[in-house]
Amino acid sequence: MLSENDKINGVLSAIRCYVPGFSLKLKSESWLQRAIGKTMSLIGNKDYMSCYWTLIGKTVYRPTACNQGPVDGEWRVILHEGRHVDDCYKLGLPLYSFLYFFPQIFGILGILYALALIPALLLGAPAVLLWGLLSLLCLAPIPALGRAVIEARAYLVSLCVDFWSGTMGDEEEYLGRLVGRFTDSGYYFMWPFRGMVKRYFERCLEGLKTGTIKLDSYLLMCRTKANFYK
Repeated sequence: MLSENDKINGVLSAIRCYVPGFSLKLKSESWLQRAIGKTMSLIGNKDYMSCYWTLIGKTVYRPTACNQGPVDGEWRVILHEGRHVDDCYKLGLPLYSFLYFFPQIFGILGILYALALIPALLLGAPAVLLWGLLSLLCLAPIPALGRAVIEARAYLVSLCVDFWSGTMGDEEEYLGRLVGRFTDSGYYFMWPFRGMVKRYFERCLEGLKTGTIKLDSYLLMCRTKANFYK
């Protein structure tokens, strides 16, 4: 019987066929991730360090729940993250990052603008520059279509893998958890339209049951792994 480490190594090798250099690291060992974790806790996501996996470039940072070693079913999570890595690799990091953080990225830039504006005003810059502070409005939880699409692609991988490996459990509860990912603070309320999200994943699940869902090469690889590891 394969151990969790064996399964993880297997999916890592498979994902590296799509993205050479793909790697895993612990969030607790990264000063950047610790800084992001403190920021995320201030805007409502207190579980960022302990529960959420995060992609930067070709590296996926594992939450502190993995500090003592692999957790049960970690190979399935890595396949989810592998979709992100593959998408990022194909789009390029600048475009992928812009799509993922739009429109909140303008609010982040607005903070930098505000920090630069204060001394500029003190030195006599025109007050009309204050209009630039309107970009801070983008820090509000405005629906983020790019992030929702990117996450929908990755959570489709999770849905498929959990279905094929027989780890889905109660379907309604599972779909409810998926909907929550898109509508709660974990991803900053990226797509708060619960009915739309649920209908999308219901159609995907029906496609899995009937064998009519379209599978690209990455999902075909996931199916092979899920059937082998279940």
